[in-house]
Amino acid sequence: AVTYSIGANIPFCAAAQFDYKSKYFIYEADEFDKNMLNFSPYSAIIPSLDYDHKDTYPTISDYRESFVKFINSSSNSVFGWKKDLSVVDGGLGPVDIFAIKDESRTLNKLSLIGDTSRQNAFLVYKLFSNIFPNICSAEIIEALNNFPGTERRLEKLAENLYTDYAHHPVEINAVLQQVSELSDNVIVVYQPHQNIRQHDIKSEYRNCFEKAKKIFWLPTYLSREDKSLAVLKPSNLIKFLENPKKAQSVEMNKSLEIKIKDHINSGDLVLVMGAGDIDEWVRSLSFSN
Repeated sequence: AVTYSIGANIPFCAAAQFDYKSKYFIYEADEFDKNMLNFSPYSAIIPSLDYDHKDTYPTISDYRESFVKFINSSSNSVFGWKKDLSVVDGGLGPVDIFAIKDESRTLNKLSLIGDTSRQNAFLVYKLFSNIFPNICSAEIIEALNNFPGTERRLEKLAENLYTDYAHHPVEINAVLQQVSELSDNVIVVYQPHQNIRQHDIKSEYRNCFEKAKKIFWLPTYLSREDKSLAVLKPSNLIKFLENPKKAQSVEMNKSLEIKIKDHINSGDLVLVMGAGDIDEWVRSLSFSN
């Protein structure tokens, strides 16, 4: 029995559950609005550290300081990537750090789709191995390999149609690597999230769409905006791509629906990405399950 609260539904359970018999509470601590600082975990898993949410962290130093506080609030151990330790280096107290090094033997046993999924699963493997040393490692790996995934993370809606929450260049690159293991012909329908974010990350788009065959680029979904900033149009962002010619400005309308359907019928894999209303829209279409 486990009490938990995570940021998405998964096929076999809801996004949250309370069980008064549970000895454990698993919580997905969102960094937006510094939510994670409300908790002092026994163990904290840090999948990655990529500066974002400027409305919460005006500077990289603000971002770093918040994560130093969060990691230091962990009473036992923090699991993180070796490359990310430099973000918090110098500010940590007496906290055990377990960073992924060369663990190819275990990683090769994980069969989930995508490098990031396998690496994140490995973090969970390390956590469980630390908390439950008597559980056979093969049993943990088998459970991880049978994990069906979560809503909005490379979620299959129909044949050759997937949806993902990715809206930051690091996430975009990761999910495109993931989906490239399913198809060599990936068509992306991308809806940027927050105009304020686009002003910060526009140059980071340069190489993150490399694995996409074509990109249908929607207007930015506006949320919690700085009204003094000019709203960047798709053309203002597409120009930063290594190959701008493979991106096309589109609107969320019948014409885009036809384009998506044509690509699906041609055998291409269509990946819809964004944290705005693009997911709700694509689910409403006739080819969605």
